[in-house]
Amino acid sequence: MADTRWTDAMVRAQQAKFAKRVKTDTDALTELIFDPALKGARMPQERSKYRNVKCVVNGEKFDSQREAAYWQGLVARERAGEITDLRRQVAYPLLAPTREAGSAAVVAHYIADFVFVQDGVQRVLDAKGLKTQMYLLKRKWLELQDGIKIEEV
Repeated sequence: MADTRWTDAMVRAQQAKFAKRVKTDTDALTELIFDPALKGARMPQERSKYRNVKCVVNGEKFDSQREAAYWQGLVARERAGEITDLRRQVAYPLLAPTREAGSAAVVAHYIADFVFVQDGVQRVLDAKGLKTQMYLLKRKWLELQDGIKIEEV
């Protein structure tokens, strides 16, 4: 039977190979690629579940390029005075009744991509590529609970 124990030299050689591979992967992930169309940086990463590409525009992080581009348009509209009170990532609690009369418990949150006021009416927008079952449930829940209709862009 051959001796299968590792020597110190064999362990150090394996550790050196692993350290080199980890360093290369880390460098690739932290490198930023300039995207002139968005006037910002796009962060390389492994393919996401829904194929969105996270990006940074003017120091703000966005979950997709669609969301970033739409945000830039909304900012321009706010500067022009068409809309007011522009906000991102606004959380709305989703409530469920409890056994105590008249009380409710927060079960989850719906996080809207954009909320603003146009002509005195609050609008809630979501930059959607794929409508997941969870999104559809939360959209319906928010509409039944607070009467807020989510507009998809």
